[in-house]
Amino acid sequence: MITLLNKFDDNYIMKEKDILDVASAYISANNLESYLSDVVFNPNSSHLGHYNLKTKEIVLNDGKIVKFGYSLFDKLQNIHQIDEKYYTYFLNFYYLYIIYHELMHVSQRAKYELNATSENIFNYLYELCTKLHQSDQIFYKNNHDLFPMEIDANNNGYLTAYNLMNYTKLPSKEVSIMKLQYLFSLIFNYQKENEKIIAPIEKLAKENSIIDLNQIVKLTNETSLSKIERMNLGLSISLKEYDSIQKEKQKILLKK
Repeated sequence: MITLLNKFDDNYIMKEKDILDVASAYISANNLESYLSDVVFNPNSSHLGHYNLKTKEIVLNDGKIVKFGYSLFDKLQNIHQIDEKYYTYFLNFYYLYIIYHELMHVSQRAKYELNATSENIFNYLYELCTKLHQSDQIFYKNNHDLFPMEIDANNNGYLTAYNLMNYTKLPSKEVSIMKLQYLFSLIFNYQKENEKIIAPIEKLAKENSIIDLNQIVKLTNETSLSKIERMNLGLSISLKEYDSIQKEKQKILLKK
């Protein structure tokens, strides 16, 4: 991995072989060989990336990833006045986010199957996401970013990508912009309303009666979860916890 990150300092942009190597290293390090059969590239896929539970394949649309990577850089450049010479770092950052987002779905499957008989908040939410995805794909698509497993994959994808970019020679100002993407992801679907924080799972429950908020609260209370662990699943957080992320964001913005 360090060899790949060193290449980033020479304006190198990740290729298919690099993606396969990253996935292979992650799978090997986490003993997930039985949960991922292959990583394939499909230019006709409607998704940037997708983990197929049946075939156990990660399917990536390389063209779409590059297109969205450029779009992300243009957006961030306009907001933060990033020097054009750093654009390849941001393309690689987005590549890493997508790869680790999908690898997180592989880890989620393994975590669920290894503890399938246990009644806990993670298993409940995993089964809920799987059930709704299989029974109503339109609902899932329309509310994609509110689903716990997607929030978990988003947050961890951004965090892993940001942590890895710290090993490059990219200046701290630009690296901090990448950290901002992680912090934005953490609170993206939380809403502050009358000194109360509405969680993504509460929003999702309003859209579908199959979601039992009382059961979710019960299982959450039975498990000792940190602030970040709850945010990774889109569960309830306090006003103080929400404000702590906002303050962290503000510190970065003031330093720039």
